[in-house]
Amino acid sequence: HFASKDAMDIEGLGPSLTAKLLALGIISESSDLFFMHPEEIAAIDKMGQKSAENLLKSLEESKNVEYHRVLFALGIRFVGATVAKRITNQLSSMEAISSATIEQLMKIDDVGERVANSIVDFFSNEQNVDIVNRLKQIGLQMEGEKSEELISDKLSGFSIVISGTFSQFSRDELKLMIEKNGGKNVSS
Repeated sequence: HFASKDAMDIEGLGPSLTAKLLALGIISESSDLFFMHPEEIAAIDKMGQKSAENLLKSLEESKNVEYHRVLFALGIRFVGATVAKRITNQLSSMEAISSATIEQLMKIDDVGERVANSIVDFFSNEQNVDIVNRLKQIGLQMEGEKSEELISDKLSGFSIVISGTFSQFSRDELKLMIEKNGGKNVSS
């Protein structure tokens, strides 16, 4: 989950390689990925020096993903990509999220009691806090700016599903346009 396209987008780190890294004891949690050595990776079956270098390069590039994707990457139960974006639009740092109360979190669109409880539970676990702190030290984006003003409210009250292929805009560009015009992106 951490390495997926919607989260940290770490190219070359799929389920198979992750399982091997875990089985060999090279990693035990997500922040360990950033402390791997090329020799460790290259020694893994079906990996070589070039693959190891490419993976490390992808890990380095992942440090630049947006703050809302880092929150999603943490794998907090019930916090999907859309909810992560809504939360980070209202709370401008991971520190603000970690210290938020259930009541404060529930004031955010799409954050109900179940999601709020899950976030508070996640940050009350010392092991999770340690992982987040390590990820911060590594240089992942743990802050962002509060959401920009809406362009219009023309889509206010509408839930929109984006499907199909597009020639003029990417799916992410369309989602951003919907949000900036007051609409809500949904998956089904």
